[in-house]
Amino acid sequence: MNSKHIDLKYIRLSGILLALLLSACAPSGGSSDDANDTSALDDKGAEVTQQNLEVDRDFDLRSTQDLQLTVTNTNTSAGEGYLSICRAKQEQGNNVIDYENCLLRTRLTEEVYMTSLKLPAHYDKLFAALWIYDVSIPPSILEISEAELKSGAAYLAL
Repeated sequence: MNSKHIDLKYIRLSGILLALLLSACAPSGGSSDDANDTSALDDKGAEVTQQNLEVDRDFDLRSTQDLQLTVTNTNTSAGEGYLSICRAKQEQGNNVIDYENCLLRTRLTEEVYMTSLKLPAHYDKLFAALWIYDVSIPPSILEISEAELKSGAAYLAL
């Protein structure tokens, strides 16, 4: 009795699987003219897009840009410092340094610090902040301009 129940269960399961297989492999039911219509639409869309395409001559398909950064600590008598290179953010209509979006945070122990950064190509302005460990000295903050970013080199005296 038990084996008949199991056999019946497998027969039902096999039937369901066969029905699913056949319905999944069946044609969609459209005519062959429909296929020609979609290819005609695709050709029209591509043709219009290519005719209207204009690319700036300076566009080189790069998604990143390199920046050679040289920072000179002009206040070496105050001791070591901490350098932050961060993005700019708008705050009450002014560009200010965004300490939550920094690309570089490092300790400065030498008078001249040099590094290379790989930045996203859409960055157009950064800020550099040098904090001296002496809390009585306010941080030195400079803007790294779009021209410096595009040239690939920035020289900062903080």
